Amino acid sequence: MASTIFVSPGESIQAAVNNASPEDTIIVRDGTYNENILVNVENLTIRSENGPDFTTVQALVSEKDIFKVTENSVTISGFHITGATRNKCGIYLFEVEECNIQNNKMSNNFNGINLISSSNNTLENNTAFNNYYGIYLQFSISNTLENNVADSNYCNGISLSSSSNRNMLLNNKVDSSSCKGICLCSSSNNKLENNTASNNADGIYIESSSNYNTLSNNTADSNNFYGIHLYSSRSNTLSNNKASNGYYGIYLEDSSNYNTLSDNRVSKNYYGIWLYYSCGSILSGNLMQDNRYNFHAGDNHLATNIICNNNSIEGNPIYYLIGVSDLEINSSSNAGTIYLVDCKNVTIKDLIIENTGVGIYLYNTTDSKLDNNSIMENCLGIYLSSLSNYNMLENNKADSNKDCGISLYISSNNTLINNTADSNDNYGIHLYSSSNNMLSNNTASNNYRGIFLSSSNSNALSNNTVNSNDKKGISLFSSSSNTLKNNIASNNEYGISLYYSSSNMLFLNDLLDNLVQISGDENNIWNSSEPVKYLYKGKKQTSYLGNYYSDYSGADADENGIGDTPYEYDIYPLLVPSYSYVLLAPDSEAPEISIGVGVNPGTLSFKLKPGTQEEQLLYVINTGSEAADCEIRIDNSLGEGWFTVSPSSFNLEAGEIKEVKVILTLPSSVKADAACKILVVPTSGTEVMAGVKVPVYIDVVTSTSSGSGGSSGGGGGGGSPEPASNVEAKELSQQFVTSGNQARFDFPEGVTCVCYVAFDAKRTFGRTFTTIEMLKGKSALVKELPAGIVYKNVNIWVGNEGVESPENIGNAVIGFRVEKEWLESNGVDENAVLLYRYSGEEWSALVTRVTGDDENFVYFEAETPGYSPFSIVASQVEITVKEDSKVSETTGNPVDAKVENNTSEAATEGGEEKAPGFGAGFALAGIVCVLCVLREKKHS
Repeated sequence: MASTIFVSPGESIQAAVNNASPEDTIIVRDGTYNENILVNVENLTIRSENGPDFTTVQALVSEKDIFKVTENSVTISGFHITGATRNKCGIYLFEVEECNIQNNKMSNNFNGINLISSSNNTLENNTAFNNYYGIYLQFSISNTLENNVADSNYCNGISLSSSSNRNMLLNNKVDSSSCKGICLCSSSNNKLENNTASNNADGIYIESSSNYNTLSNNTADSNNFYGIHLYSSRSNTLSNNKASNGYYGIYLEDSSNYNTLSDNRVSKNYYGIWLYYSCGSILSGNLMQDNRYNFHAGDNHLATNIICNNNSIEGNPIYYLIGVSDLEINSSSNAGTIYLVDCKNVTIKDLIIENTGVGIYLYNTTDSKLDNNSIMENCLGIYLSSLSNYNMLENNKADSNKDCGISLYISSNNTLINNTADSNDNYGIHLYSSSNNMLSNNTASNNYRGIFLSSSNSNALSNNTVNSNDKKGISLFSSSSNTLKNNIASNNEYGISLYYSSSNMLFLNDLLDNLVQISGDENNIWNSSEPVKYLYKGKKQTSYLGNYYSDYSGADADENGIGDTPYEYDIYPLLVPSYSYVLLAPDSEAPEISIGVGVNPGTLSFKLKPGTQEEQLLYVINTGSEAADCEIRIDNSLGEGWFTVSPSSFNLEAGEIKEVKVILTLPSSVKADAACKILVVPTSGTEVMAGVKVPVYIDVVTSTSSGSGGSSGGGGGGGSPEPASNVEAKELSQQFVTSGNQARFDFPEGVTCVCYVAFDAKRTFGRTFTTIEMLKGKSALVKELPAGIVYKNVNIWVGNEGVESPENIGNAVIGFRVEKEWLESNGVDENAVLLYRYSGEEWSALVTRVTGDDENFVYFEAETPGYSPFSIVASQVEITVKEDSKVSETTGNPVDAKVENNTSEAATEGGEEKAPGFGAGFALAGIVCVLCVLREKKHS
């Protein structure tokens, strides 16, 4: 008959066990007991009278287990068990079955609860905290762990190892483990359901051939590294789990193959769902949201995965296509990421893909096209891997990605044109073991490295721009027989560097203001392979052509544009930037006419409202050796009547440049952005030669909030904000702007009143256009004209927006002229002429000086802090500025000035109306003028 044995403080639990028989119950009253207890009686219950908060069993000998159970069907319940060290346990079950361990608190033990070679036991409602291992099963099967708490254990909260199979872990909570929350090592066919693993180093970790486990409805939240991590474990099923606020949400690596992930929610991690060297995965219905990088599946055997498009990234479907062909994926797909595996002839266009692992991934995919996609803020932008050959990448934007903008890995014969790869953390464009690719007109700036070739041969790099990269502009490592031509490398630490690379040819490249212009190996050719015929300063020349270096100062005795002394490896250095050398066709090809189209920027970009008109300029140069007729054609894909081109056909002499006006009249019915191409076609006699295509992009402004106001920059070679109908005359000048040098743009045609624009460049901008627009009347960009008699209104646009900021230029001046006849007819003294600048919705008069005159004109120069709308005005107030007067860098106004009364009533250019601010109001006008700029009264 079963007995109940009570143990009170001062008595021995071990003595009670020794006196017990199977089916007896030992009840331990409140208190602290210092013992190590061997439980060797079958079917024995040992429990506290009032629970673990009142009954503590502390190790008498810390190097021994506190409760060691060696018989089956033992129940231990309601104790706080503490103090077992050096691999010893609070409760140790050894080769036993059907024991119940429940409602205990385990603290400060090496193992809180440890099962070895034990099966069909139940661990329920226990709390294990501040142990090395909380609950640890080894070689133990078919046990149930339910509603346990493992908190703040130094290694793992709950561990199953060494073929601990077919166990069930239900509703356990594991928190703040220094290593893993729940760890399965070499343990299979376990069921983990409704567990919570939070604030651990790793939440749930399945490793070392832990196969065929089922994880469902678990929550892994706020773990430092991995939410759910599978390492070298296969055929597991993960469904309806939540993994959030960690570094990785769900991570499969190192041949974790043939696992199934369905309907999991992965959010607010740095990486969402990541498959790394793991194949044969099945993913369905998983939702990834608000992760820094949501998804990646890659690196080998991609064709073995089944990834359905009901998986979503920020609500957008994953396109994971295997073996498809003749397909277009465009913006209507709303793709969150695209993987093409073993595909052919697929077009991907007009997509915006952000915040995923790889934006667009081509794996063993050929003859496909990526066009006009924006791939930003991903781990890797565009990736071509594993014999992805003969693909075209054009007009894509791969910026601000974590590793690389565009990467080719063992992929050849691809064409990359007009792509940008800027502000990526590592490479802009990276080729590894990839050959015979063509990279042309790409931009790779503000990366760590701009364009990097490693173990890649026979590639052609031309007309690319690599600017302001932290380390290297263009670099080759262990790469041979590549051609680099007409590239611009500026403001990098290294412009072009070659290491362990040979037989590469480099010529007509521009190296500008790099800390180290060129570096590397001697076994390369730093000039054209043979003498080239070219135009230089209007004269035909023949020579080998090297590269241009902004710090080269060698002589040119024969004035052929080639330096007389070498620049490091380059024995034919150019005296001026490469665009100054117009290549001519060889004599053997004299009948052939070729032309080049120069556009600033590289495409024509319009931005206007429906029902309005905008004008831009296109410059065509004949780079052939004889005259050619040229024709401008529009592809008309947008419909008739959108474009007017003037002139639409013309003749060009060899080396001649022609200005072409391209006017876009946008129909009022247009609501969406559009694009087309302009074709410049040369002809020789009756033969039509191959043309040059100029991409045209139209940004349709539909917002009613945009309006006119002051303009502080813009223009350049792009569209002017001034309506073409208000432009009386226009003239353009171009220069190559380099840091530390003065840039001067002259306007020799004299069609406007501006003679020159000059400034000291603080940065290198390369080829820069300055446009003068002399207006018919008041600029549409200003609210009103300044006080006085207006001679002319002009707009001056320098480069792209931001070029003319104080951080970029200094000592800026404008040279202009005024007709003497106009001065005489208006009774104006030359010293009353001022140049006013409009900025910030107000006019400021600039320090203006007379520089000379001739029979017809008086010439002036004015100091300016920037370029925008200007007005040349005859003022009725003179301001005398001292010779040493300081000028504000931000406004252009003098710090001190003397007001001189020189009033007389004068009509404005438009009639007899008295100019505001004069006559009775002169005293106020004088005060205002002191605060503005005015005249430095002298002839220079």
